[in-house]
Amino acid sequence: MEASSVGEIVWVLGIVGWYVIRYPFEHRAKRVRVVTNRRSPSEIVGLVSALFGLAILPGFYVATGISESADFTARWWAVALGAIIFALAQWVFRRVAQGTRSELVDHA
Repeated sequence: MEASSVGEIVWVLGIVGWYVIRYPFEHRAKRVRVVTNRRSPSEIVGLVSALFGLAILPGFYVATGISESADFTARWWAVALGAIIFALAQWVFRRVAQGTRSELVDHA
């Protein structure tokens, strides 16, 4: 199996894992009414950038295979590094989600 195929599989599994982490908190959050939205413009830009860079752009590439001019041979070290960074990002996401949940429980 090629490194690029492994990278695509890791990315898909990472996106599925991301949703699995998010789902219980999303389900609980639907019961809590939002009184004020305290997101700053910089936070919104960061979220949109993360969505584009981690989901939309890679998803477009995996789904279509377009951009042959920017295509290059994937290296195993790069796939491994990307998988490690993705796993660490999910760990941080899980920690933040748990912190948000405890804040919701404390303020309810």
